[in-house]
Amino acid sequence: MNITEDWVESVTLGGEILGGGGGGSVKLGRQLGQLAVKLGNPTVLSIDEFDDEEFIITVSAVGAPSAINTGSIQPMDFARAVWGLVKQTDKTISGLMTNEMGGLASANGLIQSAVLDIPIIDAAGDGRAHPTAPMGAIGLSTKKDFVSYQYAVGRDEEGNLVKTFAQGKQTTASAISRATAERAGFIAVTRDPVEVNYVKKNAAIGALTQAQQLGEVVNDIESSEERVQKIIDQLGGELIIKGEVSSVGLKERGGFDVGMVKIGEHQLTFWNEYMTLEVGNTRLATFPDLILTLSEQTGRPVSSADIKEGNAVSLVVVPKENLTLGSGMQDPSLFKVAEQAVGKEIIRYSFPDAK
Repeated sequence: MNITEDWVESVTLGGEILGGGGGGSVKLGRQLGQLAVKLGNPTVLSIDEFDDEEFIITVSAVGAPSAINTGSIQPMDFARAVWGLVKQTDKTISGLMTNEMGGLASANGLIQSAVLDIPIIDAAGDGRAHPTAPMGAIGLSTKKDFVSYQYAVGRDEEGNLVKTFAQGKQTTASAISRATAERAGFIAVTRDPVEVNYVKKNAAIGALTQAQQLGEVVNDIESSEERVQKIIDQLGGELIIKGEVSSVGLKERGGFDVGMVKIGEHQLTFWNEYMTLEVGNTRLATFPDLILTLSEQTGRPVSSADIKEGNAVSLVVVPKENLTLGSGMQDPSLFKVAEQAVGKEIIRYSFPDAK
């Protein structure tokens, strides 16, 4: 792909839509992507351009979307996270893959690609955003013999460099990275070298193309109402209600944003991303369904970190069947922590056949 500033604008907008309330700051994603274009030649390749035995690593940004010191991290810290992991492994790394979609997440890897001359693959650990690393770990958290390597880089409130390296079970190593984010506020993480053949079978292939094309189509529309309708048409979604946000509750807990939003009689819960949508005792949507709050003024997403009382929004739902999801979204056990976080049943709705 020809990575230009226009491409960055499109992929981050499309990623923001696929974030479902999370996936990081689109402003930061756009800034990093545009900087990458100025620094060098970030490259995105089809996974078919790689040999099955070559190794891919996942790059991500971890932290609560509302974290106040996200500005402390430096662009080169994303490259430092890759350097750190490469030094800890004996693998030759051929490509980078973002962990998820989102305003920031869709730009994951662009700085690293420009600085380190390593291509990004047109895929993601998940074709939407999700709260925990195992959900975007393409099934690696369920592989008993798999050893996860994770290198995290961030900055404390005074701008001092913070680095951690974790090795062990995927869920354990991810918890250590998350603890680093809890202390630093926002970090770059590089993790889990795996062979291309495994990625082909378990990742959300073509996720960047989907985000870029979605963003390109939506960005060309000036009317906010038409923009909302185009998002619905492109993703096969449904408009649930238009209304004013009557209340918002948000707490930062364990490196996550946790809370609820009310729009009329409709109530949403979120754990970084929107998790559930209910009206009264009726469940209308459940993660990994894509639940969107779209500004009636701009037609663009309003994240769970940014939504405020009094906002006029369109509430849209896209069924999970219409999304490109990685293997992590197929494991009910990974959703137990989400249930605990928001205090709502999720597995029963998302996996009705699960025992």
